[in-house]
Amino acid sequence: MGKRVCIVFNCRNGLECMKKQNKENGIKNKSLFRAPKDKKLLDRWTANLGQLKRPLTEHSFVCEEHFSIEDVFRSNDVLLSDGTVHRTERIIPKLRQNAIPIVGKNYSEKKSNAEHESFVADTANLISEGYDDISIEIPSLFDNVTPQRNDQDCEQDVEYTENRL
Repeated sequence: MGKRVCIVFNCRNGLECMKKQNKENGIKNKSLFRAPKDKKLLDRWTANLGQLKRPLTEHSFVCEEHFSIEDVFRSNDVLLSDGTVHRTERIIPKLRQNAIPIVGKNYSEKKSNAEHESFVADTANLISEGYDDISIEIPSLFDNVTPQRNDQDCEQDVEYTENRL
């Protein structure tokens, strides 16, 4: 069974050297998501990802950096009837069903806390207008932390991995 390494060309997420560097720097590793089994969705992933280390299969992995922030759920948020939001952090992030990766790294703009709070307030207004049993999942906001990568440390690991693929 292969290792969980991002299949996107020049992406090092999942490599042992990156895991080690992240641990030393106190940075959480990027989440990896398995490619879909559905052939049509798999083809859309392939078209969007561009250059890959090898052909994309249902056994391949793509890291969270190649998805929009809205596609990765880090918490389960439930809007209660009194307008408050009950948030439960997920131990393992979840990819939105039918999410399509974006080309290259995640360059989408991050939503500000104000935009997020505005969304929650708008939903609370729906409840006050008679929608009592609304339960929705809202993706959490998180900081875009990019680890400092030492290319020399990973050079051998990348070369080894690409030769094996």
